[in-house]
Order: sequence, then C-alpha cells, then structure tokens
Amino acid sequence: MWSAVYAVHPVLTMAVAWIPGRNDLMLSIFLISFFLHFFNYIETQKRKHLIWQFVFLMLALLTKESGVFIPFAAVFYLLLFNKKNLLNKNMLLIYAVWLVELVGWFFLRQHILDPKQMNQSFSETIATAIERVPGLIHYIGKIFLPFNLSVYPTIADTSYLYGLIAIGILIILITLNKNRNWKMILFGLGWFVFFIFPFFFVPKNINDALYEHRLYVPMFGMLLISREALPFINKLLSGFSKYIFGTLLILFSIMTINYMQYFNDEISYYSKAVKDSPSSAYATKMLAIRLVYKSREAEAIPLFKKAFELDTTQMYTRYFLSKLIYLKQDSFKKAKQLLTEEIKLTPTFTDNYFDLAFIAYRENDFGSVISNLKKVVELVPDDKVSNTNLLKAYIDTKNKTEAKKQTELMQLHGIFIDQQTMNAVNQLPD
Repeated sequence: MWSAVYAVHPVLTMAVAWIPGRNDLMLSIFLISFFLHFFNYIETQKRKHLIWQFVFLMLALLTKESGVFIPFAAVFYLLLFNKKNLLNKNMLLIYAVWLVELVGWFFLRQHILDPKQMNQSFSETIATAIERVPGLIHYIGKIFLPFNLSVYPTIADTSYLYGLIAIGILIILITLNKNRNWKMILFGLGWFVFFIFPFFFVPKNINDALYEHRLYVPMFGMLLISREALPFINKLLSGFSKYIFGTLLILFSIMTINYMQYFNDEISYYSKAVKDSPSSAYATKMLAIRLVYKSREAEAIPLFKKAFELDTTQMYTRYFLSKLIYLKQDSFKKAKQLLTEEIKLTPTFTDNYFDLAFIAYRENDFGSVISNLKKVVELVPDDKVSNTNLLKAYIDTKNKTEAKKQTELMQLHGIFIDQQTMNAVNQLPD
C-alpha cells in the first residue's frame, strides 16, 4: 500500500522528472540496501553484512550529503527498538566502521568542494537555518495535502495553510488512537528530521528553494507517523477505506501526470517557477536567460529588469541588461558601469571583459581593449576569438614585441593564424 503511495505521490514528481532530483532516488536505493544489511548483521553477525554496510554507506555518502545521517538514524532505531544491542561488541565494531567512513568522506569533501561556494560564516549559517524552520511546515503540508506544488518553491511565496491543516489533523487522529505506538511516532519524526536536516544549512548562494525532491527519503518518516492515525480512519470509514484509498491513488496519479508537464523543457520549468514564486529574483532571471537562448530577447528584457529590482546582487542581470539594452543603443557609459559592477559579482565570467573590450574599441581606447582581452585570454587561454582580437590590437598599436609573444602563445595552444596576419606582425617596426 505504501509503495503505491510512493509511486504516484505528486510531491515526489521532481525526484523522477527533474534530473538533479534523481540523486534522492539513488540515495534511497543505497539507504534501503544499507538498512537491510544492518538488520541482517544484528541478527547473524556475519561479516559479509558488515562489508556490504560499508559499501552502501559509502555509496550513499558519495551520492548526497544527506547520507551522513544514515548512521544516526540507525543508532536512533536501536535506541528505541533494540536497546540491548546498542553497546555490544558487534555494534562497537559497526560504529568504528562508520566513523572511519565518515572521517574519510569529510576529508574527501573538503578537497573537492570549492571553498568560495561554502564561505558562509557561522553566524550566517545559523541565521539561514532559523529562516528556514518554517519550511518544515511547507514540506509536511505537501506530503499530506499536495495541492500547492511548485518547481521552485520559496518560503516567501508558499502558503502555510496546507501544512498547518495537515499537522492539526494528524495530531487529532493520533490522539484519538488509544493504542498508538509512541516509539514508532518518535522514530518516524526522527527519520524525517534527520534526512531533511541538511536543507537548513545549504548556503543561500547555492540555492534557497524548498525543492520537493528533498522529501523522497524524509517522507518515509511521515508515513510511519501517519500509520498511527490509520486505526481511527479505518474505524470511521468502516468498509469503504479500500475504495477511498483507491480513489486517492487515482487522484494522485492524475495530479502527478499534470505536474510533469512543467519539467518538459526549460521555458516550461522557469515559467512555472516565476508564476509560483513571483518574489524570486533567481527564478525570474533564469527564465529571462532561457528566453535569450531561444532568441526571445523582447520577452526577456522586462524579466531582467524585474529580477534586478527584486535583488541587485543577482549574478548576470547587469551583464544582460548591458548587452540587450545599452550596447544596442550605443549607451556605452551605462553599459560600462553595469559591466564593471557585474565583474565584482562574476569575476571569472569572460563575456564581461569581452564586451568591455568591444566598448573600448568603439571608443578608440586600445589600452583598455588590450587589458580586457588579456583578462579573457588569462581565463580561457585557448579562446580563438579573444586571442585573435588581442593579436590584432597589438598590430593596430604597432607593438611588435607583444604581437610576437601573442603569436607564440596562440601557436602553443594550437590556434590558427592566417598568413596575412603573420605578415602584418613581421612588418611591424622594431
């Protein structure tokens, strides 16, 4: 029954239809495999189960950071349901294996992640976590009443109503169940908290959305809790519970199929994101960028303006405003201002420097042409267009020494130089 719910539940659509969300599917496979061998090892103490635990925990850790909480969930299970095995020698061996894996994973993570992306201070991390606490209400609401789904949900644009209703009904139904299993309720709550926990600490510069695919693993905990509400529901509905459950599955299936259309292409995805989260500068900007890629610049310009009004720190908005509006109008002063400001936000984005070089060329400022093109070449040494234009700038300024060096660098990177350009270099005065 519960597997059927997982198969058609609308809130899990993103985990299937959206490629970045499929890491949660992979995590669930490794997590289930881990727990199967964890339980088998407790019962049999066979080393093969210990080894497979090690393998599946490492695979989970390498799939998604949420995997770091798998050992904590396992210990929590022992604490509630099998306390006698919590500190026996076999479990101590398991704890040692887990510790080795977690330490190894941590050091591997430190060497792979870009420190610039994780430069959030401790105070900023705590502030971000506190800001996101209301997101738990949103997530719970979407599990039980999935009627406000969004491809890019934000705390600011998501209603608390469904979450508060769901929590209230769940508490009432569990209270009415006189035979409720408090241990199961605590384990379900712990499972949900463990695996939704990483969401609180994702730096804002990486993403600040309440992505629904994150619920794929935590939702199991909520289903365990909801089981404690079923006895009263079954009693209330008498013999109609199967028909109502079947109707619910059909309804969920229709909702899921309808929801999947928003993952068909980028324009559909970001149009839905902007509609559901109008206060999100990021969603607005991303729709605008996708429209530019589809040669729909007239539609993109108002969106870039709106994104800039919502958040002046959004990367690339200044670049596109400069390119789509001011460069086309030959308003070079405003274009330079926007590009210079953009460089502070995206210092490695080469198009900023290339467009500044273009403006400098139009203004006959060859010193700026050369300095900006050199920056592009520094960032992308094998870029043919920038290297060629830089060489021509040296020729135009009659700088034979730098022109010679530039030809050598271009040849080193396998960039073709036509004979006419080579002759122009050789004919420059010493």
